[in-house]
Amino acid sequence: MLAHTDIDLENRSKTDSYDSQTGTYGNDAKLHSNKRVDLEDRASLDGDASAPTVAKSSGFALNGVTTVSGQKVSFMPVELPDFLDDLGAVHLSGHDMMVLTPGSYEASSLVIEDDAVLNIDNDNGPVTLYVTGPVTLRQRASITSGDLNTEKFALYIVGGDDVYVKGDAVFEGVLYAPDSQVEVNDHAQFFGSIVSHEIDIEDHAQFHYDRHLKTD
Repeated sequence: MLAHTDIDLENRSKTDSYDSQTGTYGNDAKLHSNKRVDLEDRASLDGDASAPTVAKSSGFALNGVTTVSGQKVSFMPVELPDFLDDLGAVHLSGHDMMVLTPGSYEASSLVIEDDAVLNIDNDNGPVTLYVTGPVTLRQRASITSGDLNTEKFALYIVGGDDVYVKGDAVFEGVLYAPDSQVEVNDHAQFFGSIVSHEIDIEDHAQFHYDRHLKTD
């Protein structure tokens, strides 16, 4: 999990790691912010956090270490490639299902709600989706993959629109949104990794960092 400004873990949220190949969970989540990490409100982190400022409240459960680090990580801008399959404005609801097969796509917005599913059929190759507007998953919506390797589905946000994953929603994959605020809250679960301008994990939400995405 990497942010340009702030990472906030609060209000009984849980952040840990997991193995996308075996489904087992662990304590090697990695958080870094170029500015600040706040650990508070009886939330928990099974892993390590680093930033120039790391603030931890007395009620936070930490199974790892915090490091005061002035390291600045650069963020590559997202540019929309040519010749993508254009999906337009995607709005799935009421048990709708959309399947994306291997390839690269663009959408002007993405809203998934009310038990709807975006199924990433990536068994035979990766799927990449560029969104030029807002993204919202809510009310038990899900983005799920056939291949559990979250690196085989990447969601890129072009521009600075916010991303919301909330209300028991589930996201599986890599989210790269360097100019956006990302909120995962209200019992939602996120499996994979997040790179964004600001990240909030709160209100009983869970973030599970896929250790197979480690580059070191």
